Amino acid sequence: MPRPRRHAVLLVSALCLSLPLTACSSGSFGSGRPGADAGGRLTFALSSDPTCVDPHQAATSDAFYAARGIVDSLTDQDPRT
Repeated sequence: MPRPRRHAVLLVSALCLSLPLTACSSGSFGSGRPGADAGGRLTFALSSDPTCVDPHQAATSDAFYAARGIVDSLTDQDPRT
């Protein structure tokens, strides 16, 4: 009776391999919104005060992330121009 066991092992293997592939597929479900709303307010906590708003001179990662949120919007380029 090794034949049914082999089929069972192959079936279980196929199911285990197909599960990650279906999890990574791009389905049509989601929020249905094409993008984020403009404006608004984002509040986050830092372990220390940023010492500089230049991300190139930021001494800590907290200061870098805080400065990057400001500077990126100032240097954003429009691809149509």
